[in-house]
Amino acid sequence: MKRLLAALLMLLTMTACTQQAVLSAPVPQVAEPPTATEPVTEPPTEGPTAPQPSPDTALYKADAAYLVALVEETHPCFALNDVSAEYIPAREKLLSECEYAQDQAAFARLCQQYLVTLGDAHALMYAVYAVKNRLDLTGLVEGDTFYITDTAGNFTGETLAAVNGVPITDLFALVDTHYVAENQPAREYNRRYYSLSEYFLELAGIDILNPICVTKEKDGVQETELIGRTDKPISRGASFVADSKILQDDVFYVDFNKCQQCPQLDDVCAKLEKAVNGDIRKVIVDIRGNGGGTDPACRQLLSAMGMKPPRSGQFIRWSPLTAPIYQITQDYHLPADPSVAVTNPDVTLMVLVDQNTFSSANLLVTWVQDGKLGTIVGRPYRNSPTAYGSTHSFTLPGTGLQGRVSTKRIYRPDETADQETLWPDVQIGLGEDALEVALDLLKNK
Repeated sequence: MKRLLAALLMLLTMTACTQQAVLSAPVPQVAEPPTATEPVTEPPTEGPTAPQPSPDTALYKADAAYLVALVEETHPCFALNDVSAEYIPAREKLLSECEYAQDQAAFARLCQQYLVTLGDAHALMYAVYAVKNRLDLTGLVEGDTFYITDTAGNFTGETLAAVNGVPITDLFALVDTHYVAENQPAREYNRRYYSLSEYFLELAGIDILNPICVTKEKDGVQETELIGRTDKPISRGASFVADSKILQDDVFYVDFNKCQQCPQLDDVCAKLEKAVNGDIRKVIVDIRGNGGGTDPACRQLLSAMGMKPPRSGQFIRWSPLTAPIYQITQDYHLPADPSVAVTNPDVTLMVLVDQNTFSSANLLVTWVQDGKLGTIVGRPYRNSPTAYGSTHSFTLPGTGLQGRVSTKRIYRPDETADQETLWPDVQIGLGEDALEVALDLLKNK
C-alpha cells in the first residue's frame, strides 16, 4: 500500500508539472532597441489587435513628460556627451506608448525601461525594484548559468534550466531590459535577484496563481519538480551599520554593513583606533552586501586606522535642481588626485567584497585600491568605480510614483585603471568564502 501511495503521489506531481509547462506562455522575444537614427514604430491605431488607451491617459502622458524634462535638465550624462544610442528611441517609446499603459505598474515599467538607457544603476523607479515574492530556490549566476545552492550556500551540482518550460535564459533576457548593468557582475547580480521573482515570472507569461515547476539539470540529466514560494531576502540586508570582533587572536574584524555615520559606527571606530594603536596590526573590513550610504562614514573608518583616501574626481552639472543643493552657479569640476592618499604601513588591511557591494561602499573599495591602502579580496561587484551617483529622489505629480536621478559623476582616482569594473587584488572562485581566504592570507603576515 505504501509503495502504491508513493507511486500515485509521484504521478500527480509529474502531471502537475507537465500541465503547467504546457499552459505557461513562452517569454516574448525582446527585440534589440533601434538606433537613434531609426524611426520608432507607433502602436497600431485600428484593427482588432490595436491597444486601447488607458482611462488614465492624460495622467500618464503628463507624468512621462515631467520625467523626461527632469532627467534631461538634471542628469550629468547630457552635459558630458555620454548619452547612449538607445536613449532617444526609449524616450520616444515612453512618450508615445504611455497612454496605452493599463495600470500604474505597466506605466512604471515603461519609465524604468526609459531610465535604463542612461546606463546609471542609481537612476530608477522604486516600484520596479520593490520585488518581494520569489521562488524558493537559491543559487549564484555566472554568465548565462544559474548554479543552484542549498540553504547553507553550498553548490548542489545542479543548474536551473527552465521555469514552467520557459528557459532560464529567456527570463534573464527579460530582466536585462528592466535593470541597468554597469558591468558584467551587475548583469549577473540582476539575473540572480530578479529572474525568479513572481513579478518577472508573470511578465514571462507564467501563471503565478497556480503551482510552478522548475527543471533542474545535473550531469546532463534533467528533472522537473514543483517549487514553493518565499518572501525571504537572498542577501543579508542592512539590519545594522557596523559591528566588530577579534578573530584568530590578532585580526580586528569589522562587519561594515551600511555606510552611515551613527553611534554604532562611532563605537566600532573607537575600538578599531585603540586596537591598531595597540598590538593589533591586521584588519579585515567586510563590506559584502553593503549597498552604500554616505561617503563620510567611509572616511571615518579609514581615519580610525590612521589612513586618508585619495581624491576622487567629480563633475556636478548645474541645473535648477542641483544649484541650491550644491550652492553652485555653473557646472562644477574637481580633478582626481591619488597623491593625497595617506597609508599606514603598520596596518595590514584587507577589504572583502562581493557582487552586492554598491555606491559609497564601492567608493571605499576604490579608495583602498587606488590609494594603495590595503588589499581587496572577493568577487568583482556591480557598481563601476567611475559612475554616476549622489541621487535626488522625485515623485511624479500625477501618479505619485517615486524614483531617483543622479546629480553627479564620480571618477576613480586612478585614471589609468579600469573605469568599468574594479578587479579585486585577490579574486576568489564562485562560491568561495572571501573571509576564509583573507584569514589564510593574514596567517603569514
